[in-house]
Amino acid sequence: MADTLSNQVITEDQWVSLNTLFSVAVGTAITVHNSSQKGMLISLAANQPIVGGKNWLKLPVDQIATVPAGDPEVWVYGAGDINIQVL
Repeated sequence: MADTLSNQVITEDQWVSLNTLFSVAVGTAITVHNSSQKGMLISLAANQPIVGGKNWLKLPVDQIATVPAGDPEVWVYGAGDINIQVL
């Protein structure tokens, strides 16, 4: 059974590690739900992405991205509510 973790609020203009924010081990399979009022960016990387870099995907409002087990750290850039579910 999947574990849904509480919504967290992130702030704009910085990359935030969802693994750190939700205390989930890197490499754990998760879904990421953008429940904010605007789009966010998502990146899978061993280190914090560079602002203005191009190694990311758009995560539109009210959309879900699935991160499979074994992937690197999950980073999100944007502002608003974010939620994850451990698979």
